[in-house]
Amino acid sequence: MADGDTRAMLRFLGDTPGEALYHTSMPERSRLDEDVREVAIHDARMISASIEREGFALHPHPLPAIDFMDEAQRNGPYLAAVQTRIAAALGADRVICDLSVMRLPGGATTQIPLMHVHSDFTAETARMLMADSRDRAIEDPAQADADHARIMATRWSRTLCIHAWRVLSPPPHDRPLAVCDVRSVAPEDVRAGEFIEDYGENGTYRAELRLLRHAPKQAWWSYRDMVPDELLLFLGHDYAGRDGCFHAAFHDPACPPGTPGRASIETRTFAFFA
Repeated sequence: MADGDTRAMLRFLGDTPGEALYHTSMPERSRLDEDVREVAIHDARMISASIEREGFALHPHPLPAIDFMDEAQRNGPYLAAVQTRIAAALGADRVICDLSVMRLPGGATTQIPLMHVHSDFTAETARMLMADSRDRAIEDPAQADADHARIMATRWSRTLCIHAWRVLSPPPHDRPLAVCDVRSVAPEDVRAGEFIEDYGENGTYRAELRLLRHAPKQAWWSYRDMVPDELLLFLGHDYAGRDGCFHAAFHDPACPPGTPGRASIETRTFAFFA
């Protein structure tokens, strides 16, 4: 292995009879057989990755000075900052965000780091979430709905669903995030399954997602020792037909025992290009 690479266990889809169910908020309710494999996870800091090629990229972005335990601040000022950064990074003409999702150790939030390899969207669920979303950074719901109606009525040359993910805790991390080069995934290794995500008071999201069987040619990457002032962007779906980036958290065998658990925040965004 090259310097900075590691070998770790990832949880792929096994021979699950019937429809697979992945319950991200309560994994014990999931209905899928796992195929746990040791894979090489390369240090993504050694390459210059991009959304257009690998399906992911790391961007500097100072952590906004807000109280991340305050939902209104997470889904207001924080999302506004993320929108601005994504627009600049991708050259998008308009960006809107879905709700943020916090993951903290010890069950302090509705979710913990997701350990099963998955991609959040099929083509249908990507269209559904975009149609149901509104600009969370606009405080007035009526204004947000009107703004979203204008966005949906505009003819855009391209639309991308982009995940914006960052750590909130300093390194080292017990459960970093691994992402798979989209070019290394064969269609025959992908299977659709049901996806349930509980947002607490904000309701439950239920749709399809994509699950992955292991194949030797899949190329896995992770940004070692991410810091809160870095923002990882990866493809959720390209509405022109390109599938999103598979990803999963993994136990880093090099992380010292007793290290505090990883904290992170993620939001799904929609980038529109004129």
